[in-house]
Amino acid sequence: MSDPVQNELGRRFVGRVALVTGAGHGIGRAVAERLAAEGARLVLADLDEAAAMATADQLAPADAVATACDVHVTSSVDACIDLAVRHFGQLDVLVNVAGGSIAMPAFEDITDEAWNEMLDLNLTGAMRCIRAALPQLRRRPTAVIVSITSVNGLAAFGEEAYSSAKAGLSLLTRNLAIKLGPEGIPSTRSPRAQCAPGSGTARTAAPIGCGRCIRWAGWGSRATSPRPWRSWPPTTPPGSPA
Repeated sequence: MSDPVQNELGRRFVGRVALVTGAGHGIGRAVAERLAAEGARLVLADLDEAAAMATADQLAPADAVATACDVHVTSSVDACIDLAVRHFGQLDVLVNVAGGSIAMPAFEDITDEAWNEMLDLNLTGAMRCIRAALPQLRRRPTAVIVSITSVNGLAAFGEEAYSSAKAGLSLLTRNLAIKLGPEGIPSTRSPRAQCAPGSGTARTAAPIGCGRCIRWAGWGSRATSPRPWRSWPPTTPPGSPA
């Protein structure tokens, strides 16, 4: 007997275009695989362009285009959005995965430059992507923003700069959920993925939590409440196991 939940999941992204940052490795690649399996057309962005191209090749025959993207640089982020519109004519989903930990000295020895570099990679970079994508997302009836955070943003595990950046990303996403939800653009974050050190891309030994964050993204277009995202994300989305 077919599983009605799985059947529904398999259809949710047909006709939708998703931009995934950090798509060349680990979590980003796993998110891209899930979206492609559910019918999305994809813009795969990564600082490592060769890795993004390898992901696109792996996803064939899915409709995917790969591009270099440095989330530190506004013009590079803007170019990714332009590519999505030029190639596909629309943008429906933004998934912020690009980020990672950078080796830091003891807290008292951290320089302003090192601190700012960590925040720029893990917080400001996502802000640049969201800011650039919003004009396009506002045009789409099924738009959604997903940001991959970390357990480091939820509790004290050390790595003060990285943890501060991820906590900031979580709160940024929560605030955007309140601001943009009434416009029909849900915004959610997945704290389930612990990112290991990388060079501008999120890397992990296993793509933890990607299925649930994509389930949240697909659920977005079906809410009927006039203010459905006030408490986004829900503890258990409809159709998901408890």
